[in-house]
Amino acid sequence: MLLLSVALFRCSDNQAEESIHEEIESAKTCKRRLDHLTETENTVPAMANAWRKKRLDRMLVEYFLRTGYYNTAIQLAKHSGIEVVEAVLML
Repeated sequence: MLLLSVALFRCSDNQAEESIHEEIESAKTCKRRLDHLTETENTVPAMANAWRKKRLDRMLVEYFLRTGYYNTAIQLAKHSGIEVVEAVLML
């Protein structure tokens, strides 16, 4: 009985560690997105327009990936200098 309790405790401890790791990764992703969105607050109009174009290209790449146009998405990402994350490619 004691061995079973210890095994269950270790299992739940591992699950808690995995959950914490996932939450930390989610927080880092949110931080990167927030930093990206606040980049244009104090920039000149030409830089703001370039940022908007890159943002639009990112949205198009994501759309192409989600709808199955993988080659088009990769070509647009390369042309625009956008990094395509492997996790996104598995959509």
